[in-house]
Amino acid sequence: MSAGRGFAGRAGCPGWVRLLLVVSLAANLAVAGVVIGHNFRADHRPDRRGADRVTEWIIDLVPAERQEFARRHLSDLPNRLESERADRMTHLPEIVAAIEREPFDPEALDAALSSMSDRRESDRMALRQSLISLLAALTPEERASFAENFRERLDSRERRGGA
Repeated sequence: MSAGRGFAGRAGCPGWVRLLLVVSLAANLAVAGVVIGHNFRADHRPDRRGADRVTEWIIDLVPAERQEFARRHLSDLPNRLESERADRMTHLPEIVAAIEREPFDPEALDAALSSMSDRRESDRMALRQSLISLLAALTPEERASFAENFRERLDSRERRGGA
């Protein structure tokens, strides 16, 4: 082997291979983090993110005696949001291609990012419609309880310094 082109040298490794190795390492670290995090959680429940987390957060605001109703009412929300998210992710190759394009075309990148943003807005609309529908199905007393629980959560977050 020549001194400049050894096994660990940059000259012998194409850029896409390095990118693939970095992505693979990141995925492995993410999996390891989830496994380690799960083992350190006191309740050993999975750390739920995304649509399930949002849905449970909303259900927790509903008075306890109506939470099962809220869970049934919002049962399709996680699937709708995950479907929207998966649809948004289909735009990632288009975004990467626009970033890599030479000469760089800012308008092409803007169009690709706009497509993804439009999808994110549809997520917000699905969540908004589900929340409004749920609140419309509650009694005035239940809505007042929901509002009070919501206010308490916001106050608690503010005291902790969260946004």
